[in-house]
Amino acid sequence: MRRADLRLYDVRLIGGILGFFCTLSIIFFLFLYGNYILPKQIVITNYLWSSYGLLAVVAGIIYIFTKQTRYEWVRRTGAGEMIGKGKYPMEKGTTYLITEEIKATDILLDSLVYKVPCLYITRQNPDILRQKYKQISDANVIWLTELEAKNTLNPTEVEEISYCIQRYLEKTGPSIILFDGLAYMLNALPFQHLLHLIQDVRDHVALKNGVLLFPLDTTILETNKVKILERELAVM
Repeated sequence: MRRADLRLYDVRLIGGILGFFCTLSIIFFLFLYGNYILPKQIVITNYLWSSYGLLAVVAGIIYIFTKQTRYEWVRRTGAGEMIGKGKYPMEKGTTYLITEEIKATDILLDSLVYKVPCLYITRQNPDILRQKYKQISDANVIWLTELEAKNTLNPTEVEEISYCIQRYLEKTGPSIILFDGLAYMLNALPFQHLLHLIQDVRDHVALKNGVLLFPLDTTILETNKVKILERELAVM
């Protein structure tokens, strides 16, 4: 199972339950084979399996009441047909490389006016973004940060980022995704890892008829890397 699909605290919860289960098993088997404490005439096999069943029920109840989803989506569906109807004509199923970050943000805000489902993955603090742009409250915003919190993604976890985008597209269908963390990730990851992420999410976007925007100042890259990105993506 991918990390993005695990619920918060699940690893610690399951580890605790397994640890308790193993400890209880050792104690029971000591009783079963040695009868060090219990009288010889008492057969504890039935008590053993009954305890295991009770433990499973308790563990299930704890899991149900403590699980928390990693992401909280703003559910806005049914307006995917409005993609590209605003100031910026766009083709569904396409991933764009945008050399001006402000232009990418403007595309997102314009799409929100037309009620298009939007996902904004950003290096900026979501609270500050919502204060600056009121329309952002209608979008799903995920903070690209190493902090462990809800609605965050670690910028070094390429597989988790790809899976998050895939899950969003599965839930919302055609939508606009703005990913403005490429410049940061270029300093944290090898270019080939980043290229693999771009190719992977581009294919998911094409399959779901969405639009993916990658704002990036290409002057920070070597010429050969810029050419690779331009070959993989549509330039806007």
